[in-house]
Amino acid sequence: MIAVSGGGIAGYSVAIAIAKSGHAVSLLTGGKRHQPLQGGIQIAPNGWQALCTLGLDNALANLPMRLNVICVRALESAATITRLKLDQHYVSLGRHDLHTSLHDIAVSLPEITFIDDKLASLTDTNGIVTLLMASGDLLTCDGLVAADGASGFGRSYVTGSHSAKATTKLAMRAEIDAHILPDMFARPESNLWLGQGTHIVHYPINGGAKVNVVVTISGNHAHHKSNWQDKILAPHPVLAYLADPEITWAATPLPGADSPLCWRRGNVVLAGDAAHIMPPHLAQGAGQTLQDAACLYKCLCETADIKSAFASYARQRTTAVTPIARKAELSGAIMRLSGPAARLRNIVLDVGGNSLMQSWLAGVWAADPVLKTAPHASD
Repeated sequence: MIAVSGGGIAGYSVAIAIAKSGHAVSLLTGGKRHQPLQGGIQIAPNGWQALCTLGLDNALANLPMRLNVICVRALESAATITRLKLDQHYVSLGRHDLHTSLHDIAVSLPEITFIDDKLASLTDTNGIVTLLMASGDLLTCDGLVAADGASGFGRSYVTGSHSAKATTKLAMRAEIDAHILPDMFARPESNLWLGQGTHIVHYPINGGAKVNVVVTISGNHAHHKSNWQDKILAPHPVLAYLADPEITWAATPLPGADSPLCWRRGNVVLAGDAAHIMPPHLAQGAGQTLQDAACLYKCLCETADIKSAFASYARQRTTAVTPIARKAELSGAIMRLSGPAARLRNIVLDVGGNSLMQSWLAGVWAADPVLKTAPHASD
């Protein structure tokens, strides 16, 4: 039996992957089994390929909204800089909807047992992992996949640290009913507004019923000037609708990209945010988590030895994730440029257009060649 710690999207994805590989699973949800999640997710082609590998594409087919275009605009002038047509499968959906659907799928799999408890500590001796729960209960398993987040016990146990890189950036997030906004906000497009030290992303979720908006700003600016909406949004000819005082914004610090060199310690391995802190600039937060689950499924299908499967998984994923995390970090830095550098960025994007963006994204969104040869799980 393999245990999974974490009741979020990563925990559920990994538990489903393990179950579909033929192993019994104990999922430690940490009390988050029914916790509502806010905000939206974009899943790029590589993330969708991972869902296909796990046999979840049909089960989730009616959930996502297919996006047709990424539209890059200049924040100050409202002019369109470039539009990238999305020929591959690129979708948006609500974080809560995905979490709920994965929960329902997990409940339907007899291999998965739910434990609404939190991991406190563990011992790993001679291939036997003994987990101590917050309640005082003990659980013995053949291996643990720690998908309990960047500040969870798993990352600390494997790497010796769970501290994220310091940041001065905040993501101001809102999930807005589409009916109070102009129709353009509900179009099947991902809109990226590039400004002076600020960038804004918005796209529809829930079939166009809601709009997910993320405004990335300086943390110092947000703390000292609570009226950031009036400064950034209210004067804008299009985004002024987002300055409505009735809209509730949640501030989330944006940590820097981070993926440890080692994801495994004995029969314990990391997944999701516990393994990689991914800046949300290339639609790879959820996508790389789904790729973790799909890769682990493949490795467990290839060998009955759990330790060998964990070692293969950790080796493959650390190699794949590190350059993508760095590219996501660099993309965020480019988006946040100001002054002459920002104007030069817009000129380059205007001239380079689709070819430049496609070249930049090709290595990130490309289907994982390893997963192409993996057996696909049944629905």
